[in-house]
Amino acid sequence: MSPTDQEAWQKVLQSDCDDYCLKPVGFTYLLGKIQRLVGHVFSANQSEVNEEASFSRDLGFQNKQASHVPSPISSNNSKPEPLSKSVSAKPLVIYIEDHQADSLAMAKIVQNKGYSYANIVNPLEALPKLLELKPKLIFLDLVMPLVNGYELCAQIRRMSVFKTIPIIIVTNNDGIADRVRAKVVGASGFLGKPIRPKRVGKVLAKYLQPVSNVTQDNTDQPDFSPLF
Repeated sequence: MSPTDQEAWQKVLQSDCDDYCLKPVGFTYLLGKIQRLVGHVFSANQSEVNEEASFSRDLGFQNKQASHVPSPISSNNSKPEPLSKSVSAKPLVIYIEDHQADSLAMAKIVQNKGYSYANIVNPLEALPKLLELKPKLIFLDLVMPLVNGYELCAQIRRMSVFKTIPIIIVTNNDGIADRVRAKVVGASGFLGKPIRPKRVGKVLAKYLQPVSNVTQDNTDQPDFSPLF
């Protein structure tokens, strides 16, 4: 399929389809979708098989196991507020990045400048999340599992709502060929790793309004939005 406006996307999201693919479909992107769907089917079947055994587990053992599960990341180590509340006051910057360390570095810089921030970890879920959150600027990691950053950038650009939104490619490959290819797929700019405050600050200053013009109350540190 190839929906290009928000109305068409709403019809897709409200349908009973398990997933979607945008044309043209790359091999790695399609493979990732298949693995994800097959994984869901396997998990559902496995859950039914082990349902009776799960209920018979000792409660103390369950609590012990649960203590090893990491909690969601937030700026104050407490339960994050709902995303719609935490990012509604100021322009939202989204970083599509699967590495936690890079995301945290970007979050600190962006929030210190007074903007809201959110991280999309799974690139296969990027398009519906972007439609939901409507960011003012997108940082996009080039190298991610199952999805090519160039391909994802092209798909984002084909959506009418994101025709003019700045998309910045973030990567270690800072060569001329990479910059040319990024331009071809519609990227607005190129940011080399490692992520540094001065570099990111220049991008924010170029594409977003100064924080003093965005809000009159910038004394409080913005909350770190939960990871997707």
